[in-house]
Amino acid sequence: MEFEVSPFSRDHFEVVDGLNAESEEPSPFLTAPYMEAWDHCFSAEREKVSIFAREGGRIVGAGIFYRRTSPDCYFLLGGKSLSDRLGFAVKKGREEEFVRSLVRWMREEGEIPYPLVVNNLSGDWRQFRAFEEISREDGRILINETDVAPRVDLPSTFEEYLQGLSKKDRHELRRKLRRCRDHLGEVQVVEGGRNGDLENDLEEFVRLHRLSHPDKANFWRGRRREFFSLLARNFSRQGWLRLFFLFSPAVGGNVSALFVFDYNGDYLLYNSGFDPAFRKASPGLAIVAETIRTAIAEQKRRYDFLRGGERYKFDLGGVPRSVFRVELVP
Repeated sequence: MEFEVSPFSRDHFEVVDGLNAESEEPSPFLTAPYMEAWDHCFSAEREKVSIFAREGGRIVGAGIFYRRTSPDCYFLLGGKSLSDRLGFAVKKGREEEFVRSLVRWMREEGEIPYPLVVNNLSGDWRQFRAFEEISREDGRILINETDVAPRVDLPSTFEEYLQGLSKKDRHELRRKLRRCRDHLGEVQVVEGGRNGDLENDLEEFVRLHRLSHPDKANFWRGRRREFFSLLARNFSRQGWLRLFFLFSPAVGGNVSALFVFDYNGDYLLYNSGFDPAFRKASPGLAIVAETIRTAIAEQKRRYDFLRGGERYKFDLGGVPRSVFRVELVP
């Protein structure tokens, strides 16, 4: 493989997007609609470079990096806190050769003066396994486990899903769903973002997210509200956004909400919120369980809880996948 580094151009988003679609596990965080929203809000004014790998004149791997100082590093576009699954976009089956050629190119050509940092790289991706193997012999590849990302493979029926839980977890889930109905009546999962009300429904999601925990109010600092608005519009146009609310007629309003990606045959739970006034009814757990039911009815392959080791993800059958930070020092 031959590598080149190029000043960033916006058409590089489409190049990465195309390679991501042909990768071993396409990620919504490596699509042009996601990268465009993230770049607009967080890296538009930063220096950016793109790295391309060519084979027979065709691009087979790519990554877009933005520069941060103190210390000087190039970070893969998307950052750490909002982009749950990052990595180079590499055609399926070319991952190991891509990684080995990349490391060799960095060492021999010296075109990248600062370390390259990839956050939130999934531990079961082939490119990670290649980095891990090379790191055993190369002390300038630094790898640290930073999080877990549980997900559950979905069966064909909700009853099969329940039977796949442990006896204790199955009993607890049924008990909490009954308690939810006891406290809130016959709740309904309703979907927002339809009928031209996307921005109003997004504001309702933000309201419930802010309410759910004091720390979450700080989540919306800086340009994150703008980012979610851009992301929601971009993904809605692609048919990738599912904005769910748990509505209680007895209360007369929504008691919990989920911001979900419907992408590549999976549901990916990006963020959530609930009204703590109804904490005893477990509305947060109830809406996740009900959207698992929806995902199964829609014949989705997996329900991906994304990053974070919260207990409820495991109680609902999530199997952890480790997430890593990989740094390549020149």
